[in-house]
Amino acid sequence: MANDRVTVGSLLILDAAFAGYASRYDLGSVKNPGMGFFPLLIGLGLGLTAGLCLWQKRGRMTWQEVPAAQQEAQVRPRSLGRVYGIMGTLIAFAALNSLVGFWVCTGAAMAALLRICGLRSSKNALAGAVLTAAAGYFLFEFLLGQKFPEGFFK
Repeated sequence: MANDRVTVGSLLILDAAFAGYASRYDLGSVKNPGMGFFPLLIGLGLGLTAGLCLWQKRGRMTWQEVPAAQQEAQVRPRSLGRVYGIMGTLIAFAALNSLVGFWVCTGAAMAALLRICGLRSSKNALAGAVLTAAAGYFLFEFLLGQKFPEGFFK
């Protein structure tokens, strides 16, 4: 539990830095958002989430509870494989984004993440990936006019 507070507190500090850096860019308005609008919204949302988690973790632990909490926090080998899978997926997404295209990478990453996180059906993972990419395309490219890397669709 003490490690949870440290982790969430660190995320809160990182988020404050992220939101501060994002606020350097032009915010624009809701109808005409600038470069800093969405990063600032994401930063505020993550900060609120981290703050709420930190508030929930405000209870004190006795010294007798610390070893039990540390033992409970040990990473199981299966969980470690999932962590490596998620890290690999995000690295591949970042590396292939401009080559393959943002929306293809978004769909592929979402399908991989859904499978890694326990979705058993490949059909459902593919459906979730297509819906995620389609919703993102509709919102950002169609409604807001933001362009993302096209990749091999040029």
